[in-house]
Amino acid sequence: MERLLDNGASNLIQVFMGTLMVGTVFFALTWKLAARALIPVPFIPYGAFWFQARLAPRYAAMREAAVATPARLANNLQGIATATTHRWASAA
Repeated sequence: MERLLDNGASNLIQVFMGTLMVGTVFFALTWKLAARALIPVPFIPYGAFWFQARLAPRYAAMREAAVATPARLANNLQGIATATTHRWASAA
């Protein structure tokens, strides 16, 4: 939360003010082109939410696999150590 308040709020204000200033100049120069340029803006958040909804299950599956991989590796290494110990014990 501290990181968001320190950096995030400042960056958000900078982006908002920059967009506002560029938009003002854009509309002052040619309002017809500026209005046409703003037509796709409502679709951008919709696309972002749609993509995030499709990505969430895949990301969760990937995180579960990432957690399972080190555990499996540790289990395999422990099995190798156990087998080696038994081999050395039976050789002696």
